[in-house]
Amino acid sequence: MPNYLVIAGGGTFGVTDDAPPSSHPVSGSSVFGAALAQGMTARAYNQAMTVNCQQSSSGTYAVKHNPWAYFPDERTACLAGDVATGTLTSGPLLTDITKGTLPNMGMITPDLTHDAHDEAFLDVAHAAAD
Repeated sequence: MPNYLVIAGGGTFGVTDDAPPSSHPVSGSSVFGAALAQGMTARAYNQAMTVNCQQSSSGTYAVKHNPWAYFPDERTACLAGDVATGTLTSGPLLTDITKGTLPNMGMITPDLTHDAHDEAFLDVAHAAAD
């Protein structure tokens, strides 16, 4: 999770674990908030997330992959722009691609199945290489 905070906020903010936003509220602005403050658009697409700006892990959704959720000063913007990816046939990401409305600042975060840390990913990679 600290790596995701570096991407979104420019630092680890002293965070060294994968605890949820309630344990590590980060003060200040993220890159998403900075883009919005400049009149640009921002959106984060999170695989397996069930509600916008979800604050806790559930199923294969891992809040540790979703840095915008850690910035409470931007909660309203997070609730509007921090969304689920959807599926290959529907959802916010496909809609934004199809309509040509991808944001100026965007991020796609994986769920636990697709984060390149588990055996399932390695099995797929090995099968593809064979």
